[in-house]
Amino acid sequence: MGFLDTFRSPAMVHALAVHAPISLAFLGVPLVILAAVLKERGAGMRWLAVVAYLGLVIAAFLTVQTGEAARSALPNAAGVIDDPVWNLVHSHEGMAGKVWLFALVTALLTACTAAQNPRMRVTTGMLAVLAALATAGWIGLTGHYGGTLVYVHGLGTPALQYKQQLISQGQTPAATTPPTPAAPGRLETAPAPAPPDPAGPAAAVLPPAVVETESALPPVPVREVSYAQEVIPILREHCYGCHGKASGLNLETIDAMLVGGKKAGPSVRAGQPGKSPLIQYVTGELQPRMPQGGEPLSENDIAILRNWIATGMKDDSPG
Repeated sequence: MGFLDTFRSPAMVHALAVHAPISLAFLGVPLVILAAVLKERGAGMRWLAVVAYLGLVIAAFLTVQTGEAARSALPNAAGVIDDPVWNLVHSHEGMAGKVWLFALVTALLTACTAAQNPRMRVTTGMLAVLAALATAGWIGLTGHYGGTLVYVHGLGTPALQYKQQLISQGQTPAATTPPTPAAPGRLETAPAPAPPDPAGPAAAVLPPAVVETESALPPVPVREVSYAQEVIPILREHCYGCHGKASGLNLETIDAMLVGGKKAGPSVRAGQPGKSPLIQYVTGELQPRMPQGGEPLSENDIAILRNWIATGMKDDSPG
């Protein structure tokens, strides 16, 4: 990978970006302590610390943006990334989204150490030190989660791409582990011949059993489904909490579902429930399985959504 190729990989860009908030957070701690201890003589340290934490606010925003791009580039096919790992991804994102708030509070408290009132100066100095330590601790834990995702679970690495390739080819990654080479100086022995089959030669030439394929099965009957009376209650209970009008993916109306989101496009495809992301996510075919952090939909609820899409997604809601 060349130097310019680094900036074409969302994972690499995010890996570079995370160093800025980490550095600023740990640089800010001694500056805040010196500003609090030196009092009037620490004016230079005070404003240098304020600038560092305001820079941390900006760096935190930019790092969150690169993190969202890296997360969007992750494969979401079933089996590539397990549900617990996706949960860790969302925990990491949630913590990263609060870094700017820690930094802003620390900057404000540090600026208040310039107050003329001695009591207020001492109080805000102590609070600023605690805020600086809390900010560093919060960023350290956030970075630990990020490191776990990369170095333990392989997110954003060639190993994950290799795993995705194997699964797409119908192979099991564990079955592709290369054999352990023999120790130096150790002679390889030929495997012992297999014992004769007690069932005789006829057992070796038996025809394979006939397996009934999915295409040979009779089609599952599809019934008409009421959007207003059956589909909306399911979506309201399981989906509207996160996917309403204010979110990046709105499921509150059929028109909004047809628009869909940036990641998977239209949420539903009339007559094609198997190719509709809504069905793929609630069944776990695409990861993370929805609803995120909640109980999976029942088979009956999924069947209702499937039938509604298969029959053309008719809208029988009033008005």
